[in-house]
Amino acid sequence: MTRGVIVIGGGLAGLAAARRLRAAGEEVVLVEARDRLGGRVLTAWDEAVPWPAELGAELIEEPDGPFATTLREAGAATYAAEGDVWRLRDGALERAPDLGAVVAATLARARPPGGPDPDGDEALGAALARRCAGPRWAAARALVGHYVEGYHAADVERVSARWAAAVEEAEGGVDPAQARGLGFLHAAGGLSRAVDLLAADLVAGGVVHLATPVVGVRWRPGRVEVEARGRAGEPRRFEARAAIVTLPLGVLKAGAVAFDPPLRDKAPALAHLETGDVVKLVLRFDASPLEGARAPGGALDGAKLLFAPDEPLPTWWTPAPVRAPVLVAWAGGRAARALDGRALDAQVAAALTTLGRLLDRPADDLRARLRAARAHPWAQDPFARGAYSWLVAGGGGAPRDLGRPLGDALFFAGEATAADGDNATVEGAMRSGERAAREVLAASP
Repeated sequence: MTRGVIVIGGGLAGLAAARRLRAAGEEVVLVEARDRLGGRVLTAWDEAVPWPAELGAELIEEPDGPFATTLREAGAATYAAEGDVWRLRDGALERAPDLGAVVAATLARARPPGGPDPDGDEALGAALARRCAGPRWAAARALVGHYVEGYHAADVERVSARWAAAVEEAEGGVDPAQARGLGFLHAAGGLSRAVDLLAADLVAGGVVHLATPVVGVRWRPGRVEVEARGRAGEPRRFEARAAIVTLPLGVLKAGAVAFDPPLRDKAPALAHLETGDVVKLVLRFDASPLEGARAPGGALDGAKLLFAPDEPLPTWWTPAPVRAPVLVAWAGGRAARALDGRALDAQVAAALTTLGRLLDRPADDLRARLRAARAHPWAQDPFARGAYSWLVAGGGGAPRDLGRPLGDALFFAGEATAADGDNATVEGAMRSGERAAREVLAASP
């Protein structure tokens, strides 16, 4: 009888699954296309600053969740994101501590009534037009549109109104009562510390195969055969009684891996899930451009978030309360697609133009103070094909359906399979891997 389990993908979901299976005594092989582990966690370091450059995932949403727990197990510290929220309006920055509350209230009002029945759902754009109509809600509608495109990297005219409201309700938004606290954490030593801990026993056990992209999966109950390519393009083949598939949603939807038989049962779920586009730039200056800068509402030294709606890179954040000469520029949805495929220097030029408008300073002056710029082209990355998932209207059960096993042979994990608004998070990715591992163990002969 064929034994063991193949884990396809070495991101957080795959690492969590493989670690849980090994702890239960299962034979495990982990096959990863990249020459590194971590998937969409990608931490880089700049020797000049005491702050990790997170080119992929960055925010930790649960202080006691699986990711933060893993960081603590690794001896790594986290710290709460704290600082002022500012918004560019009519050409000037103003304090905007109530932005989160406005977004939450508007999404709650736009949420379709009734239970989880997907037939009662509708696209957020239509829901806003229906339930938040008129000039009184015009500014709030625009704000929600920017927020959903930026934060969720989603299309307002397609994304589920019910899902967007439920995610905001679960996360709690930016609470003005918390003053400068924003409800999420940073990893002081970088998210890669958690990746290293999850991978340590697997690497030491010799079960990890890097630079080995999977090209085909043949499966039937009790037997899975995985075809891959090695570093030099040579064919590799792995057999086991089951496999856990943690391929990103964009890779699954593109059909980059051939399944035999095809994953026809997954087609409805895949049709109701999309991968968002994101452009993220980590910019280091000789000194923070915010130090000593002022706006009509006060000093910008303690700024954490800055929003510039309709700019090429509309969202910015700082390491605050840690002081470092670093700013992160972010674009999601349509703004990201406008920048996708452009050279890094062109993206940086667009970012500095936006930053110049935020600070009322010449972009050339900011460029003269720029010392480094880092990014990763997630949309062009063949092993990611985008950033993270969002739910299309009417697809309420899609994450669970995507994660449902097939024939006690194929099991599925990854952030896109995380239900209840847990997708697009490091916590959701880890929980999905642990859930798939439990399913495999429960199906053991």
